[in-house]
Amino acid sequence: MWELIAKDAMQRYQQLYEVVLMDPAYRIKQGVPYETVSDEEILKMPIELVQERGILIMWFVNQKKDVARQFMKIHGYDEVEKGEWIKLTKNQKLHKGSGMYTAHNNESFLIGKKGYVTDMLKYHVTDNVIFSKVGKHSEKPQQIYDFIQQMAPDRLNLEVFARPNNIRNNFTSFGNQLEQTET
Repeated sequence: MWELIAKDAMQRYQQLYEVVLMDPAYRIKQGVPYETVSDEEILKMPIELVQERGILIMWFVNQKKDVARQFMKIHGYDEVEKGEWIKLTKNQKLHKGSGMYTAHNNESFLIGKKGYVTDMLKYHVTDNVIFSKVGKHSEKPQQIYDFIQQMAPDRLNLEVFARPNNIRNNFTSFGNQLEQTET
């Protein structure tokens, strides 16, 4: 799959992706209503086929923060920032999720860079905290796309582990849940 995505990018855009957004389907202790991948499978994902240099934004849950950091290191990214999504209810109160020891009100993402990226970014214009209502299980806030556009405007974007609600202009999206929408 990764090879096909890289080939498609080169044919359509004559370059690989500059920004990659990943929300891995981590295999966690709690049960989840979708197919997951092991830590080893995540660490072996050949992201270098689709991005030679650029920005990687990688969501993680607390019990997998070390896997996210290890992924970045293995694939040559420098961790440069961390962001937070503060989860709100429909009444704008803090959402109480289930953590191992505390009620989780947030979800985090790492921002990594690979190679020279100064020409891709606008520095200090994007807040690293997103306040947004929770959606369906594991559904990320739509504001992450505005975040990416502010930080790295008008770049070639790829979303890995995308879902039907993630489809949008200016992003190439792939994920096993997208096939469910094709009938």
